[in-house]
Amino acid sequence: MFIEFLVNDAEGNILWASGRTNSLGAIIEGADGPILPTELVLENPQAFQPHYQQITSEDQVQIYQEVVADSDGDITTSFLRRVFTIKNNRIRPEGFDPAFFFESSSPFERQLAEIPGEAKFDPYYTDPELTGADIIEYVISLDPQTLAAVDNVKASLFNQSIPPFYLQQRFNDANVGAAEKENIQRLYYLTSHLNTQNVKDDSGETFIKDWKLMLATDSQNVQ
Repeated sequence: MFIEFLVNDAEGNILWASGRTNSLGAIIEGADGPILPTELVLENPQAFQPHYQQITSEDQVQIYQEVVADSDGDITTSFLRRVFTIKNNRIRPEGFDPAFFFESSSPFERQLAEIPGEAKFDPYYTDPELTGADIIEYVISLDPQTLAAVDNVKASLFNQSIPPFYLQQRFNDANVGAAEKENIQRLYYLTSHLNTQNVKDDSGETFIKDWKLMLATDSQNVQ
């Protein structure tokens, strides 16, 4: 899951953005900037978005995910190459207490106490009175003219079951080793021909758009 945070003017123009995507679901910088390097796993195999407690720029985005590296330290989505977990900021269950699992005699339960990456410094992942939620602060710098045009802010939570970087690695697997090329080609065909334009919700809006599924959204006028 990831958060899209927008600052808009009264006409709906985006003045500042974090977590926007292009038509293929890849997260971009700002409202219409380039694809973030952290989305291009083949070109930047060790780059990823860390867990944030504060976001200050348009190339930062809060993504709730597990990130695993192989023995070379390169990010992998393969179950066969998992060696190190370098990030896991998926929302913990309400009341989750890592200390409870850390004191267990079971090695498996002690693993549940581990919080890889920057999330281990976030009390919403370690304090059982706070777990089950998360708070992020957006600190946005705008020039006076842009600031005067601000009308509202909008936050949306999206889910991607098949994110673009996963597909990048799957399609790349078709060209190396003893991969099941027929199955990968089938996946390539299905993802290339998926038509989401006619999938509508009760209001008539496209239910799945730009390879992402909206889970929740809210906006607030700025005084």
